[in-house]
Amino acid sequence: MKKLIILLLFLPVGLLSQNWQLINPNNVCFYKTNGSELINNTVMVDSVIYGNNDTVLFLNTVITPCDTCKDYSIPCDNPYPHSNDPKYQLIQPNFLQKKVQILPGGKWYFQDTAYFVILPFARLSDIWLFDTANNISAEITEKTYAKVFPAVFDSVKTITLSNNREIRLSKNFGIIEFPDLFGDNAPAILAGVEGDTVAGASLYKFKDYFNFNIGDVFQYYREHWWVDWNDVNFKESFIKYKIISKKISGDTLKYGISGIIKEDDYPGYRYEDTLVFIDSANHITNQYLNTLFDYTVDCRWCISRGDTYKTKLLYSNVGFTLLDTTSLVNFLPGQNPLIANLFFPCDEYPGFLGSPDENNQRTYTLGFGLSVFRVEGFEWATDSLIIGYVRNGDTVGTVYDDDVLLFQELFPEEKNTRVNTYPNPAKSVLNIYVKGNMKNQPFEVILLNLQGQVVFQKKFMHNRRLFKINTLSFQNGFYLMEIKFPDHIETHKVVIQHP
Repeated sequence: MKKLIILLLFLPVGLLSQNWQLINPNNVCFYKTNGSELINNTVMVDSVIYGNNDTVLFLNTVITPCDTCKDYSIPCDNPYPHSNDPKYQLIQPNFLQKKVQILPGGKWYFQDTAYFVILPFARLSDIWLFDTANNISAEITEKTYAKVFPAVFDSVKTITLSNNREIRLSKNFGIIEFPDLFGDNAPAILAGVEGDTVAGASLYKFKDYFNFNIGDVFQYYREHWWVDWNDVNFKESFIKYKIISKKISGDTLKYGISGIIKEDDYPGYRYEDTLVFIDSANHITNQYLNTLFDYTVDCRWCISRGDTYKTKLLYSNVGFTLLDTTSLVNFLPGQNPLIANLFFPCDEYPGFLGSPDENNQRTYTLGFGLSVFRVEGFEWATDSLIIGYVRNGDTVGTVYDDDVLLFQELFPEEKNTRVNTYPNPAKSVLNIYVKGNMKNQPFEVILLNLQGQVVFQKKFMHNRRLFKINTLSFQNGFYLMEIKFPDHIETHKVVIQHP
């Protein structure tokens, strides 16, 4: 029996039992890090090299915030610098580093940019040198049978480090808890696994987001503004449609819809159309967290480009909490938004990335598909968001009657205003544009929340048309903006909606 054990220790690592395997190359592991209640980190194996005496697993790298990254413009896609935006850094190791070398005897050596060793087959009270550079030792201090996921129990080992951190290993699920080795952040906790093993929580996928039902009604609001000859133009649209048919064919979801479109103060008109959604590996809803992937963008508005071009998207911020109850999308209780910001990386800067263009946003919501679409360019922007829906006979949010959309003006009180406010919803800046010959008139702006409290008040005396209000300090929600001229007062409805 002793000879058999010795032979097993020197067999190629790929032949070892999966028991106490820290990372399964065929699994994707979902973690909650830094005390988050959300799944906010994914660990998976990008590639594997099998050697005669070892196996090397190359782990996925991630994008991380970077306070010290260099400011620069991005000439290949955007001529304007992002000096005031947050910076991000590419190709960074996740908390388990960039690669791990599995040596004979079951020694797992994690490398680049930190270096440490884990011995998953060590027994109770065994001690080894975990981190040579920092002189940190490790000891198996407990072996129990414990809950790993809801209703899932497994053998668990606790490794206590000499710097008072703990690592917990599961016999069948690998690393289930890993500490912030040198900081004060909460440990990474395994939330779920998918692949050869499926257990615990997982990320939602394409068909979770685009699973509509016959009879569902969706109400959208769309706003477009642009500058033309130093004047600001606006176009408002209300789009309402009902799902009248549903067909699933392989990876394709096809919905027949019947709806109404109303633009500005013109009467609305009925239309019928077909919505087609294709479940592809590159679709944003099928991506893993904090990774870049190629994405084809409709860019008919871009200067010196064709109809489409490829850029990269970052998949981030999967929310498993209620949306802000004061926001414009508070009618989606319990839904899980998925937000992706457009990036414009350049080949000339392979190691760093400028900030995400936060003015370009896609938000996907379970059961509603693309619920927010925001794109902004130089002196133009388009916003589209769902403002209400009907499902199972229940109406939530704002859904206009057909006759209202077909025959009535929705906002007649805003027809003779002296100023335009945009964008609405506002994210970080709210613009006030003074129309016509009123640009020399002084005026005062008062912003009130729904409780009637004044959150902003300022007098403007300058001889210009465009004024900006920074909204970053305001909470998400609805506001009333009073604009007082010496001989005129008008009120605008404003929504603040931070990403």
